[in-house]
Amino acid sequence: ARRDYELELETARAGVRRFPDELGPHVALVRALSALRRPRDAREVVERALADDPGWDLGVTYLVLAAAAELRTHGQAAEAERLLASTLPPGPLPAPDTLSVEAERVGADLLYEAGRWAEARQRYAATLARHPGDIESLTGIGLAALWLGDQAEVQRADGELAAWPQPFAMGRTSYGRARIAAARGDSARAVALLQRSFAEG
Repeated sequence: ARRDYELELETARAGVRRFPDELGPHVALVRALSALRRPRDAREVVERALADDPGWDLGVTYLVLAAAAELRTHGQAAEAERLLASTLPPGPLPAPDTLSVEAERVGADLLYEAGRWAEARQRYAATLARHPGDIESLTGIGLAALWLGDQAEVQRADGELAAWPQPFAMGRTSYGRARIAAARGDSARAVALLQRSFAEG
C-alpha cells in the first residue's frame, strides 16, 4: 500500500540523517522512492553517491543495482533503463576494491540488469573461477547465456545447478534454476522449482 511505502520513506530518511555514511539507509531510501514512483529523486540519491565515490565501490554499485531493480519491480522499466544509462560507465566497471564474492558478483549483477549480457557473463565466470562454490554466479552465467542465445551454456548451467555436489545449498540451486526457467518463459517449471527451493530450505 502507498502508505506503507511512505512510512518506509520516512524511516529511510531518518536512517540517512542518523547514519549518513552507511549503505543500508541509502538503499532503503532509493527503494522507497522507486516504489513511490519518484525515479528522479531516486536518481538524485544515486548521483550524489557517485559524486562522493566515483570509484564505484561496493556500496555505490549495490545502490545503483537496488534502484534499477526496484524501478523495474514497480513497472518503471524505462526509468530503470534511464538510470542505468546515465550512471553506468560505457567501458568496463572498475574492479572491486575487495575480492569478496559479494563485491565481485554485484558488478556482474549490475551489468546483467543493464542488459550488457556478454560483460555480465564474463564477470560471473571470473567470480565463479575464484569462488567455485558461488551458486549465484553460476545462475548468472546461465541467465546471461540465455539472453545471448547460447542454449548449450544455459543447459550446462542448469545441469550443474541440478547436480550441485556441495551440501547445505539450502534451496539456492533450485531457486537459481527457477530464475532460468522464468527467463525462458516456462512459468510452470519456474513455480515448481520455487516450491522445491522452499522445501529445501
